[in-house]
Amino acid sequence: MHMTGDIGIVNRMSAFVLETGAKNIMESEELVKLMEQVDAKGIGWDKVEAATKVSHAILKLYANSGPVPVTIINKLKKFLESEAE
Repeated sequence: MHMTGDIGIVNRMSAFVLETGAKNIMESEELVKLMEQVDAKGIGWDKVEAATKVSHAILKLYANSGPVPVTIINKLKKFLESEAE
């Protein structure tokens, strides 16, 4: 995916959240912590992307701008748990 396409997706998702008042969002701090765990464990982002179906570029955009859909947080948590086993 190209970076401009990623930004467009985030903008549309952010607009949806604002319009609907969606409550299934979290602040970006939790995403940042999870991303730091990935880096600390030395896990490649290509592996994270394949497992979560979320590009590293999208994760970085959410980490910098928030709010983050809870589904993304949950996918990343589940991936990290599976890596710990």
